[in-house]
Amino acid sequence: MSVSQRRTVGGRAVWLRSWPKTASIRQNAVVARALDCGMAGRLCPDSGGQPICIQAESNVLTSSNPNPTPPDQEFIEFAQQVFQLARTGDAQTLAGLLQKGLPPNMSNHKGDTLLMLAAYHGHIEATKILLEAGADADRFNDMGQTPLGASTFKGFLSVVELLLLHGAQPGFAPPGGKTPLMFAAMFNRLEIMKLLLTRDIDVDARSSEGLSALELAQSMGAVETAAHLSSLRKDDDR
Repeated sequence: MSVSQRRTVGGRAVWLRSWPKTASIRQNAVVARALDCGMAGRLCPDSGGQPICIQAESNVLTSSNPNPTPPDQEFIEFAQQVFQLARTGDAQTLAGLLQKGLPPNMSNHKGDTLLMLAAYHGHIEATKILLEAGADADRFNDMGQTPLGASTFKGFLSVVELLLLHGAQPGFAPPGGKTPLMFAAMFNRLEIMKLLLTRDIDVDARSSEGLSALELAQSMGAVETAAHLSSLRKDDDR
C-alpha cells in the first residue's frame, strides 16, 4: 500500500535534536522535524509547511505539494541507520535517540516499525526499550504482521513474553493476516503455543483462507503443535 493512500497526519510534531556530527550513528543525528503520521507511522519531515512522507529506505516521496522540497540526504541516511539499530538490537543507542524525541512508532516503507524489526530479530533489550517508550505493541506492517506474530514465527519465546506483558493482543489478527497462535501452530513453536493458550483466545479462529490453527499446523506438517491442538479438541469433546 502506498504512503499517499495511508497518509493520515494525526500525530504531534516532534523535534529530533542534533549533536555533533561524526561517522558514527552513536554520536550523530540530523536536525529534522518529524511527524508521527497516523496509522501509517511513516517518518515525515516537514517541508515548507507541507508534510512529505518519506519511504525512508527507498527514498520515495509523496506530498500534497506538487513541488516538494526533497528532504536532506543526511535525514534519509539517518532514518536508514535508525532502522538498522533496531535490526541489530543496539538498545543503548535507541534509548538515547528516544530520549531526544525519536518517535517510537517510526516505520519504514514496508510499514515495519522499530519494534517490529527489534522483535523479529529477537532483540529483547531493544524491544523492551521501545515498548517502554510507548511503541504500539500491535501496530502491523503492510503484510498484516504484528510484532507478536513475527516473534512467534521466529520462535523468540522471551520476546513473546515481553510483548504480552506490555499489552500485545494474543488473539489479534490484522486484516488478511493471522493470529500469533496460527503462526505458532504453523511453525511448530510448541512452547510459545502453550503460552498463548494460557490467554483468553479463540483456538478455533479462522484465517483469511478459512483455516483454523490446527488445520494450518497439519498443512505445514508441524507435528508437535498439531498433536497438542488435537489433544485439546479431544478433551473438549469429552
